[in-house]
Amino acid sequence: MLRFLWRRAVSEEELPRPWSGRGGVAINPSFARVAGGMAWAWREAPSWEGPFEAMWQGPGGEPERMADLFRRFGFGDVVADPKVWRQGDGLAVTFNSGWDRERNRLYVARIWPEVGAPEEVGCPGRRRVEKNWGFFEADGRVQVLYGLSPVPVFMASAGGEFLPVAEGEAVGAGRTLGSQPVFWGGRWYVMGHRRGWIRGKRWYVAELWSFGRVGSGWGDVRRESGPWAHSPVGLLGGGRKRNRNLLSCTYCTGLERADGGWWVGYGLNDRSAHVAWLPDALSIA
Repeated sequence: MLRFLWRRAVSEEELPRPWSGRGGVAINPSFARVAGGMAWAWREAPSWEGPFEAMWQGPGGEPERMADLFRRFGFGDVVADPKVWRQGDGLAVTFNSGWDRERNRLYVARIWPEVGAPEEVGCPGRRRVEKNWGFFEADGRVQVLYGLSPVPVFMASAGGEFLPVAEGEAVGAGRTLGSQPVFWGGRWYVMGHRRGWIRGKRWYVAELWSFGRVGSGWGDVRRESGPWAHSPVGLLGGGRKRNRNLLSCTYCTGLERADGGWWVGYGLNDRSAHVAWLPDALSIA
């Protein structure tokens, strides 16, 4: 049964937004709660038609352009689609160089409590455009949920690249990754999407997935809840679009454990950023 996230909206008082009062358009928030407070990554543009930039705000800090943070290392590539994840006792970020006619690039970098130089990552047989890998750390290595559909694929770091280490059972077509995986209760949880087409235009609704240990590897992939859309109006996707091939999009990019449930961050139709709270009664079967 389709449910709507706007009914579960988290107020500014409960979880202040770093983009509040800055004007322009913010979308696709990613976040993690650490000892000093909340860390945020998101995309921001001066107007809904303007170019997006990847933004960062650490606990107690001010919003900064990620491109400026990495420029000190001589890094000059595009910074798009940033998402934070836990690595060791700090946070890392993954991002990509956006759409590319030939082949884009995917990076990881330390982001908190200190900023590190971005490192390009890849894998054998990678797609021309790579964007949404789910990074997490386990067994002393950086691991990746590479994708959900049609079969979940897991990879682990090995000498500067990532190699497949396990596959789960088929979950069906049209599932894509959204947030980075978050560990809780012995399993890893990740927001994903169900994607489809109507008259050649794409639509996305949100789903919560989890995976766990299978022997020495990964698997046992389960859909925990969904589908979720922002609202009936958002689902219809009225109005002009930045992407003419998009019908409607509730695009989930953030996930963090809260008391008795989850904070979920998402962008709506490339126009706005939102945070909702899903209690376990709704999100975990």
